[in-house]
Amino acid sequence: MSQPQQSFGGPTRSYTNVSLRELIADVEARELTLTAVNTPEHVVEDLSAQYANRNVSVESREMPDEPTRFAILRRQGTFVTAMHLDDIYAGSIDAADAEVAATADEEARGDDQLDPDDTSGGDVSADDIPADDLDDPTMSPAAYSEPVLDHLEETLFTSYSIKQMFMASREIEDRAWRVGSGELHAGFQTVEVLSGQVETYNQLGANTDLSVHAYAAPVSEPSATPDAEGFTLHIERDDELRKTWFVVYDGDGVDENKCALLAEDRGAGEFYGFWSYDPQTVDYLHEYLQGAYGRGDSDDTDDPDDTDSDSLPV
Repeated sequence: MSQPQQSFGGPTRSYTNVSLRELIADVEARELTLTAVNTPEHVVEDLSAQYANRNVSVESREMPDEPTRFAILRRQGTFVTAMHLDDIYAGSIDAADAEVAATADEEARGDDQLDPDDTSGGDVSADDIPADDLDDPTMSPAAYSEPVLDHLEETLFTSYSIKQMFMASREIEDRAWRVGSGELHAGFQTVEVLSGQVETYNQLGANTDLSVHAYAAPVSEPSATPDAEGFTLHIERDDELRKTWFVVYDGDGVDENKCALLAEDRGAGEFYGFWSYDPQTVDYLHEYLQGAYGRGDSDDTDDPDDTDSDSLPV
């Protein structure tokens, strides 16, 4: 596998020949810190839960001489922005108000409350709650906040399921579909997983001016080749492809349209990674994939007829 020679860098980072998994590790290391000033503890706890999987740590600080409640956002100790607490928190800031609301809610439920010692029926467990509700960030009292998210060049996520990965992938595929031109590169780990996306990617390639590329690693010998009619298929015996999931859209050269998703499978069906709207990050991923896999060369075979390890333009 060849390596790209491109590097890019902003004011705080520079990458040269960084692998996909190394890039994920770098994003994890660039955590943001949100300091909530003169803020009740229950608000700090809610904000911590809200941003836990967005690479944002939340801390509190008391400033007796400052009557205003506000928050300060820093990246690796460097000031990024400040914002009013009302702009980032949707719940009741005053502890007394929160307690009244909680009491009213408890009284409203009345007899619907379940006795934890009652095993006679009517038990409710997490299995009874729709999975989408369990994963829905709006279920938290602290809503996602643009003043914070606007400064997340790469938004980290943790413990995503395969279903969530497909949903996140669709966001980028939809943008590419709507623009209708440029290059879309997607890797779904294995040929077996990719096979379930063939129809979608054939449509993307056949019904738009997109140049569509899909990547996968075989897991069996021989590995069936998907019926790719509208996209270029890159199949290689490569551990990086087998362990990562990515969707990268180059925006047809327009920075505002560029976006990418990159994640690593860390076992037990859980993915850790980030999505990015940062043009430099997207450009690097685009160039990396072209340099590492775009020519279809493979380290374990020199046979040009070995379609299990070469790219297949169709």
